[in-house]
Parts: sequence; C-alpha cells; structure tokens
Amino acid sequence: MILPDGVREIAGFELLGIPVGRFVLAFLVIVVSLALRKLILSIVERRMARRQGRAGEPGEAAEGADEDTAAERRRRALEYLSSGVRRASRPLGLAVVILGIYFALEVLSLPSGITLWTGRLFLALIVFDVMWFLFGLVDGAAEATGAIAEKTESQLDDQLIPLLRKVAKIVVSALAIVFLLQAMGYPVGGLLAGLGIGGIALALAAQDTVAGVFASVAIFLDRPFMVGDFISVGGLIGTVEEIGIRSTRLRTVEKTLVSIPNKILMDERIDNWSMRPMRRVSLTLGVTYETNADQMEKLLEDIRSCLAANTDVDDEMILVNFTEFGDSSLDVQCIFFLRTVDYAEWLRMRERINLDLMRVVADDGLSIAFPSTSVYIEKD
Repeated sequence: MILPDGVREIAGFELLGIPVGRFVLAFLVIVVSLALRKLILSIVERRMARRQGRAGEPGEAAEGADEDTAAERRRRALEYLSSGVRRASRPLGLAVVILGIYFALEVLSLPSGITLWTGRLFLALIVFDVMWFLFGLVDGAAEATGAIAEKTESQLDDQLIPLLRKVAKIVVSALAIVFLLQAMGYPVGGLLAGLGIGGIALALAAQDTVAGVFASVAIFLDRPFMVGDFISVGGLIGTVEEIGIRSTRLRTVEKTLVSIPNKILMDERIDNWSMRPMRRVSLTLGVTYETNADQMEKLLEDIRSCLAANTDVDDEMILVNFTEFGDSSLDVQCIFFLRTVDYAEWLRMRERINLDLMRVVADDGLSIAFPSTSVYIEKD
C-alpha cells in the first residue's frame, strides 16, 4: 500500500525508540478487543432475554398442573442456564481484553526485560480470569442446588450449601495460586511440603477445633436434629438456632443462648422432641374414698368414652385404670396421646380434657379428692 510522504514520515517518527505507527496499531488492537468484548456481552444479553421471554410464555401444560411439570422444569433449567451464561460471558469478555492488550504490547516490540514482567502480569491476569470463571460455576451450582434444598423439609442442607460454596472457592483459589507460582518458576514442591508439615503442627495444636469440624460433618450427614428443632441434650432443653462449624447454638426455654461444642453433642444423648408425631399425657385423677366399686367401674368406662370421643386424642392408645389406694384418694391413671407437637396447643388441649374429666366425675355423682387427714378420737 502506497502512503503519502507525510503519513510515512509520521509513522516512521520514533517515540521512546518505538515508531509511532506501532503505537497506532497497538491502539487499534486494544480498541478492537474492547469492541469485541462489548459485542459478546450484548449478544449474550439479547439471546438470554429472548430465551427468558420464550420461557415466560404460557405453555401447553394442562390446567391445574402443579409447579413440578415438565414445562416448569424447562423454565427453571433455562433460568439456571441463562445465569450461568451471563457469569461466563464476563470472564470471557475480560479474556478478550487481556489478549488484546497482550497483542498490542507484542506489536510495540518492547525490550526483553519489560516483556518478561509484562508476560508474568498477563499470566496472573489470565489465572485471575479463569478463577473468576470457576467462581461463577460454583455460584451457579450453589444457586441450583439451593433452589432444590428450599423444597426439602430439612434445613441442614440449606446451611450445608453455603458452607460447600465457601470450601469450593477456597480450593479453587488455592489451586490458582499454586499454578501461578509454578508457572512463574517458583519451587512449589518445597512450599507444599512446608505447608504440609505446618498443617500437621497446626492440627496437633488445634485438636479440639479439628474434632469440632469433624463432628459438624457428622451432624450434617447423620442429621440427628435440624435448625428449628426442639431438643434435649446434656440437661439442656431448647430450640436449635444455628449449626456452625465448631458449635451449635441452642435457645433455651429461659431464652438464654447456649453454645454447645459439636464434639460434645456427638457424645451426648440427643432427644429430638420435634420429631415425635404427637405429645403424651399422663395424669392421675383421684376420687374420694366414699366411691364404691360399682361407681368406680362406671367412672372408668365414662372416662374411656370421653377420651375416645375427643378428636384431639389419638385412639390407638388410651389407658384408663384404677391403680392406687392413695393416702386420701382412689387414684385413676390416664395415659394417652394428643395429636399435636406444639407445646402451647398441647396445653390448650389438655386444659379442655381436664375440664371434660371434671364434668364426667360430677355427672357420676362423685367428688375429686384432695389431700386430707382423718382423726379418730376414742373415749373410755
């Protein structure tokens, strides 16, 4: 190509020992890379918006179908795919810019000393870009599994997913640092060996913490309780508020917050009251000694009928028996289960049943006994 003499002179003019024409070409390379990045991002945004619009259109699913239909699953899959593509497009755009700057510096033909350091800088940028891309994959996988975990009854997986996300990002960061050091010529083998020895020393110095971490993993896998469960452990009774890496926080019935190390939890007997389908009632009803055997038999039958007719009482086990000749009463023991796990509701149910039992005793013409002492005085 024949250039005018003026343009040729300007292109041949040197700045810092480099022809101006090379600066112009390098600038054009950077501009092209920036334009290419913008083009990639705009194409991705348009295509993802178009797919979401199609996914939002009413499908051919039957009326009244629940959320877990094939069309709904496809829509959720498209959402996760769109989110993943958006996350991948940003690191890809950054990679285009990094490569553009790299080729621009190659056009400039910088001295070898500067080229060495710029090469290391670009290697670090590429490693950072790949790490960013992998972080996006981890976040996408965490969001997809988190959406599934929200539909499960267990709350442990809701806490396990953020924990695994953090662990995955730490592993990715560690691998990126090791790869970068290895690529730059640093002795990674000796460093890893030193870290291994240091890790052993640290583990020996922090045995309790390591034991707590392993106990946390065992709790996540074994699931003896979940967040929100009402449990009894080691003489403490309360609601589980948080399951951490090292300890579990329990809100007691006195509203105090107790932190229990997980390694202690694994060695204790855990009574999970929230897992029972109903609550047990055991009460003793005492009537006066004026009650004869026939009246007692009728009272037992009336109590059994009263409990069996109550819809709050589970009819699989109703035990009503005359059990004791007490100091001041004839004792009738009643054992049954109420169909609730909520403590306040259980108290309300028990209150209504106690009132019904009082009416049964009154209707049978009997009296509930109270502690009393009879004194007999003999005369000569």
